[in-house]
Amino acid sequence: MNLDFESATLAPAGVGLVQFDQAFPGWTETLVDPLSTNALYDGMYLDSAGVGIIDLNTGTYNLAGSVIGGKYTALLQSGLGYISASGPGVVSDATLSQTGLVPTGMESLQFKAVSTGKFAVTLGGQALSLTVLGGGTNYTLYGANVSQWAGQTAQLSFTIFGDRPHVNDEELLLDDIQFSNQGVSVSPGSNLVAWASGGNIQVAWTPSGGTLESSPVLGPGATWITVGTQNPANVPISGGANFFRVRP
Repeated sequence: MNLDFESATLAPAGVGLVQFDQAFPGWTETLVDPLSTNALYDGMYLDSAGVGIIDLNTGTYNLAGSVIGGKYTALLQSGLGYISASGPGVVSDATLSQTGLVPTGMESLQFKAVSTGKFAVTLGGQALSLTVLGGGTNYTLYGANVSQWAGQTAQLSFTIFGDRPHVNDEELLLDDIQFSNQGVSVSPGSNLVAWASGGNIQVAWTPSGGTLESSPVLGPGATWITVGTQNPANVPISGGANFFRVRP
């Protein structure tokens, strides 16, 4: 249920916070040392792990254009836990999960996302092999074969991992999760896809994580320049050739 996050009811729970159960009906969150059992609304956690909900009409300048589809998009952030029995500075992943029936006849799971770090999707406790299917101006469309779970009840989880040792927060914007009868081939390993979007090229890759680099030539004369870790990356179209690779 609520696989597109459009069933949210924003019940205030403090400054910039809403009640998690109302904002994400059907879902649960898993964090180490969570700051709150509530969800952040139209904001980003600063050096802390958490789950938030972004509104299409957000007035937060650095979140403008972040909503992938409809009115709401989920934001998962890894970071540092706030209080810990083992001391401060504990790195925390952020996971959003729910358990339900995978409809009979479904071949694949498809979802739209954008990530600044490494993330994983599991079903029934098993990590799915993700394949980039395409994308849009502000998202990548991912797919995974889930035919073995069709007709079964299983837990679906999305996790954004924290840096170890901690370097910075990592973010996963997530939306439009669907089960489909369209088959998706299992990715043989790394998978890099590019598509035109206005005057830019969007470049996305799996597995997530790593740094995208570009060079105007290949071979001994290649000069690899860092593009960034944002996935998908937004690269202006130039007049010459551009080759891309992902460095772990």
